[in-house]
Amino acid sequence: QPDRPDAAVVLGDARAIGHLLVHATHECVGERARAEVVAREAGAALECLDGADVAIVDPPRKGLDAPLAAALAAAPPARVVYVSCDLASFRRDAALLLGGGRLRLALLEAWAMFPNTEHVETLARFDRA
Repeated sequence: QPDRPDAAVVLGDARAIGHLLVHATHECVGERARAEVVAREAGAALECLDGADVAIVDPPRKGLDAPLAAALAAAPPARVVYVSCDLASFRRDAALLLGGGRLRLALLEAWAMFPNTEHVETLARFDRA
C-alpha cells in the first residue's frame, strides 16, 4: 500500500511525542522507514494494528490498555515485542496474550538496567501460534 506508512508510532504521552518528533526530524529524515506518529492512547488507536506484521509495545507501569491487550490477543500480528518496566503488569498482560492460544511466548529476557536496585526491565517476544 503506497500511502500507508512503514510503521505507526502510537504515543499517549505529550513529552514522548515531542522527543520523538525532534529526534526523527534531526536524525532520521530520508534515512529510515516512513513512520506515522499517532498522538493517542494505544487503546484508542487500534486501527494501527490492521495489517501489521509486528507490534512493539512499551506500556507505562500500569501495563497495556485493556482494549489493546484484547485486540492483540484476539487477532495478533505475526510477532508482538513487549518491553515492560513492571513485572506485575507484565505477568497480567502476558496471561491475557497467551490465554487465547493465538500467541506463544518465544523469548523472555530480564535486564538489570539500574544496578543495585530491585528494578528490572523485561523484554518478551510473542509469536503467532
